[in-house]
Amino acid sequence: MYKIMLLLSLHLGINAYQAQAQLSALEQLELDISKLSALKGTLGDMVSNYQVLVQEYGQLKNAAQGNFLLHLSYLNSLLAVSEPVQSDSRIGDIGTAQQQILVCYQAAYAAFSASPYLSPTDKASLNALYEVFLTQSAEDLDELNLVLTDGALSMTDDERLSVINRLDQRMAERLATIRALNRKVGQILSAKGQHASDISNLRKLYGI
Repeated sequence: MYKIMLLLSLHLGINAYQAQAQLSALEQLELDISKLSALKGTLGDMVSNYQVLVQEYGQLKNAAQGNFLLHLSYLNSLLAVSEPVQSDSRIGDIGTAQQQILVCYQAAYAAFSASPYLSPTDKASLNALYEVFLTQSAEDLDELNLVLTDGALSMTDDERLSVINRLDQRMAERLATIRALNRKVGQILSAKGQHASDISNLRKLYGI
């Protein structure tokens, strides 16, 4: 009887131990499942955050590319001469003034170079003075050509028009100055001619 009771107790103890072991295994499995679910959720958040970052990076990249293209387009526009600039009437005025300056020089040169009343030194000085006007005019035309050439200068339309306006005013002032100089040279030549004529008449009068 005692042996039977002992065996029964031992059997019950073993069953209890097995039950407890099974219960612990189930609890561990539930814990592992819980941890796996939490890890899965964390991984899902990481994937979601990564996708957001990728999307935001793409937006930033597109925005940066867009800004670059806008800046590039703006810079290219600064190198191009627009139609309003090309058709500005002052461009024609500058060209006309330059032609008139050249005409004034040619007329003056023909007059003083052929004058018998001026010394070679006087003629060289006058020619050098007129050449200053011609050189300055040529420099202004070179600057105008740069302003009107695509890709030569990076300028806005307002900046180009400002340069054109400055050149127009300067060329007009130069033309007015050279015309005044021509009148003065004409007066000098006329006075010298009159003086020479007076002396000649006096010599004839007194038989000298």
